[in-house]
Amino acid sequence: MRMKGLKVEASVEESRKDMDELLAVKEARQSTIGEKVLINVKELSVLTGISRRTLFNLMEDQRFPRLKVGRKLLFDKNEVMQFIKFKYGHV
Repeated sequence: MRMKGLKVEASVEESRKDMDELLAVKEARQSTIGEKVLINVKELSVLTGISRRTLFNLMEDQRFPRLKVGRKLLFDKNEVMQFIKFKYGHV
């Protein structure tokens, strides 16, 4: 029984090391690639705290910054934040 426990502990430790390495690689990629600039409606809703329905209502204004690529509707988060600040005051 004790040998089995030692093997399990060794396996768990090895798995932790693998996960740490994967996380380090992921962090390195994110730092080199940078932050995502174009985001979809769902991500924009989470970022701004504004519901998706309200965002679609805001898009009725033709000046609302958006980019349609095929069927995808994308937003530059910095431009959207500037638009909201300009239209509604300091957020």
